[in-house]
Amino acid sequence: MTIQTKVSVSGGGAAILSFVWFLHRWKTNVLGRAVAVQNLAGINREKLLTVDKSSSVGLFVIGLMALAEVLVCGMFYKLV
Repeated sequence: MTIQTKVSVSGGGAAILSFVWFLHRWKTNVLGRAVAVQNLAGINREKLLTVDKSSSVGLFVIGLMALAEVLVCGMFYKLV
């Protein structure tokens, strides 16, 4: 396995994980501000907290999938 292959696999995984981290921080800020507002127009606080928790689980799963892809590709190249 060449250095270029290792860098491309690692770079792709790092880009995906960075994007997932960005989405997590953005989601936390947006939903945190929405929960903090007292006058929510028809949106229940519990619904926002549910959306926050479920989207956190989704982002965690996407992050794990990206990490697994990088690790499996790395192992595959070592075996070949």
